[in-house]
Amino acid sequence: MNHGKVNKTQWYYAFWAISTVTVLAGQIYVGLGYRLMSKSILTAIEQITQTTTKSSGMCLQKESTKDPEKS
Repeated sequence: MNHGKVNKTQWYYAFWAISTVTVLAGQIYVGLGYRLMSKSILTAIEQITQTTTKSSGMCLQKESTKDPEKS
């Protein structure tokens, strides 16, 4: 009768080990997808910002700190 309990314990730990690895893999997959999505959103915002500043005639680039008269 003891043999049945040992077999059940092995399946119990195997189940939880497989479940843990599966959940961990899912979390990594979702995290990587979120990272790619956030990069895409930042790129889109940057392109929109550049387009709107060009169309409005504004220039947001940092001007040179050199004095043109001293060159």
